[in-house]
Amino acid sequence: MRCKISILLLLFVLCGSVAFPQNAQWVPNDESRPVPQTITPGSQPGSAPSDAIILFDGTSLSAWEGRDGGAPKWQVRKDTFEIAPGTGNIHTKQSFGDCQLHVEWMEPAEARGNGQSRGNSGVMLMSRYEVQVLDSWQNPTYADGAVGGIYGQYPPLVIAGRKPGEWQTYDIVFRRPLFDANGQLTRPARITVVQNGVVVQDNTRPTGPTAFHDRPPYVKGPDKLPLTLQEHGSPVQFRNIWIRELPDKEPDLPLTTIVPVRVDPQDMALYTGHYEERTKLSINFAVGTNGLTARIQPRPAPAAEAAGVGTSTAPASAMPGGPARTPAPPVELVSTAHDVFVGEWEGSSMRVTFTRDSQNRVVGAVVQQAATYTYAEKMQ
Repeated sequence: MRCKISILLLLFVLCGSVAFPQNAQWVPNDESRPVPQTITPGSQPGSAPSDAIILFDGTSLSAWEGRDGGAPKWQVRKDTFEIAPGTGNIHTKQSFGDCQLHVEWMEPAEARGNGQSRGNSGVMLMSRYEVQVLDSWQNPTYADGAVGGIYGQYPPLVIAGRKPGEWQTYDIVFRRPLFDANGQLTRPARITVVQNGVVVQDNTRPTGPTAFHDRPPYVKGPDKLPLTLQEHGSPVQFRNIWIRELPDKEPDLPLTTIVPVRVDPQDMALYTGHYEERTKLSINFAVGTNGLTARIQPRPAPAAEAAGVGTSTAPASAMPGGPARTPAPPVELVSTAHDVFVGEWEGSSMRVTFTRDSQNRVVGAVVQQAATYTYAEKMQ
C-alpha cells in the first residue's frame, strides 16, 4: 500500500500539481523567465532614472523644435523655460509612443484672466492626446477642461492643482492605441496621470484625439509621434522634463478561474472522515453547503505533545503557555475534477487530491500549498 501511495503522489506532482492554465507562457516563479533590465532610479523624487531621455536639462531647448521646424522661441532662463505667448507650440525632435513622462510646470504668480484664459497650456502625448495644464486655483471652468483633465473628454478625478507661483508635477504613463493591418482599432490609448502625488487619471481610455468642441475618431498613424507642449497665450514655466520609452506590454496572463464540477452525493460521502499526517496535521472532511469542508488542525511539535500541550482534542482555552485562540473556521472546498478540490487556507490557495486503492476506496488525500505537498491517510 505504501508503495502504491508513493507512486500516486509522484504522478500527482508530475502531472496534476499545476492549478493555473497550462497555455500560459510562464508558470509562476519560472526560473527561465527573462529577468528585467536593471536601472538606477533618480537620486531623489522627480529626478531622472538612468534610462530616461532628458528633454530639458535646465540649459537649452535643443531637444525641441518650434511650429515652423526651427528653434523654439520660448525663453530659457536659469533651470527653466517659459512660454512666449504668440509664438506657437513646441514639439520634441524625437518621436515617442508608449512612455513614462515627468513634467514640472508653474503657473504665473500673478493670476490673470479667468476660466480657460488663466494659465492655459497642455501636454500633448503623440501630439494628439492632451493632458490639460491650467490655473484651476479658485478658477471655475468646464469639468473636462480643468487641470489634470483629458481635454474635452475626461475631467480629473480630483482637482489637485497648487496655488499660482508654486511648482507642480505631472507623472504620466501613456500607452498608444493599436490597430490591425486593416486600420481597425484593436486597443485604445490609455493614460494615467499623477499630479503633485495625486492620481487624477486612472488608466483612462481616450475616445480618440482630443479637440475643442469635437470628438475625433481614432485613425491609424505612426506608432510614434513627437511630444508637444501647447502655447495658449499664458507665460507658463516648465523645468525638469524627462521621458522613458516603455516596452510593449506583455499580454495579460489568462485569468485563473474555478469551474465547479458537480459531485454525486454518494461519491461525496466517500471523501468524508478523519485523515492524518502523523507529524504535521490532521484533517476532518465533511459535506458542506457547496461541496466539502476541511477542518485542518496542525499537529503540535513533539516536545509540546509530550507535555500535553496543544493536542487536537484540547480546547484552545485549555492550552497552557499562551492566550486562548479561536478555532479556525473550516475551509470550503469546491470540486474542479474527479477527486480534486480547491480552496484557501491561511491566505494561500490549497488543492486536495484524494487517492484511491485498487478497490476504488478513498484511502488518503494529497494536500498541496504552493510547492509543499502533504499526504494524509484516511483513518478507518
